[in-house]
Amino acid sequence: MSTTDRPVRLLCLDDNADVLAALAIGARRAGIDCVGGLTECDGLCEHVRTLRPDVVLLDLTMPGTNPMTAIAELSAQFPAVSIVAFSGYDDDQTREQALNSGAAAFVSKHEDLDRVMAVIQRLGVKGTPA
Repeated sequence: MSTTDRPVRLLCLDDNADVLAALAIGARRAGIDCVGGLTECDGLCEHVRTLRPDVVLLDLTMPGTNPMTAIAELSAQFPAVSIVAFSGYDDDQTREQALNSGAAAFVSKHEDLDRVMAVIQRLGVKGTPA
């Protein structure tokens, strides 16, 4: 539970519906409230304004707005929202670019789902929603 005694609110972005479904299941199992799943980055800030997540899990290979640009815009407009960059490309350059763009953490898609949820849970308890 977060410091406000409610589940962490998570918004997931991935262009693969199977990945979104797995993330929603993993979130539910971890006691995280998955407030939405998006398949593109377009309009992300508006979705965050409406859905009020604590954490945004963002795939770095998405259609629409460049995910690195989306991270920078989101972190500037919603500093209380933690962004977790999520990618199958877990090389140092990709990781560094995501963190420099404003992501609070980087998690490889090759990680165990429980580890992904643990990172989300840890980041989600730091503050209040946007």
